[in-house]
Amino acid sequence: MKLSMAEHELKAILANLGIKVPPSLVLYPGDPLPPSLPFGYPVVAKVSSTSLFHKTEAGALRLNVADPVELAQAIQDLRALFPNEPLLVEAMERPGVEAIVGFFHDPTFGLCVMVGVGGIYAELYQDVVFRRLPVTAGDVEAMLNELRGRALFEGFRGMRASRQALVEVVLKASRWVQENARSIGQMDLNPVFVREEDAVVIDAKLLAREEPTTEK
Repeated sequence: MKLSMAEHELKAILANLGIKVPPSLVLYPGDPLPPSLPFGYPVVAKVSSTSLFHKTEAGALRLNVADPVELAQAIQDLRALFPNEPLLVEAMERPGVEAIVGFFHDPTFGLCVMVGVGGIYAELYQDVVFRRLPVTAGDVEAMLNELRGRALFEGFRGMRASRQALVEVVLKASRWVQENARSIGQMDLNPVFVREEDAVVIDAKLLAREEPTTEK
């Protein structure tokens, strides 16, 4: 499976849409690691490529890198494995309730959005809700209310998550997906850390739409 856009490229687009992503630094092949980062430790180091769909399984991800020495080693290791790929160094974001937001073309209903419980449990629980685009803020709120795990977004066991921030992520991303529907086959934002004050996209993937389409 081949991505149509590297993660750092997609996240730059999301940031321009007003969707929060982690502070980051891109290192292209041959770029030296700067003596200091524009954000603090710990950080994540990973490959940002169009040829990797699952970074963890490919050994293309290093989490909780604690200091410059560990980062230099992580960059060295990743470049040994993936010498021709750009690397993405990101600040480790404070956790939140993990959500998934996805967009895809359904053969019957056309362009659709999916919202649900995300992170590593997304495939296990499959607690997601679908709607045909376009959607309103009220539609997205209704989707969240239909989730079996909706209590996660309602202050379950002291966890506080801004439903409004998640709704804004869905609306902003969906407008862009609609505008580019002819070329986008699928887009997944997973996980999205939904915190008390905001929502930040931790991982993002985009697949091109290869089949011909007459959709507007």
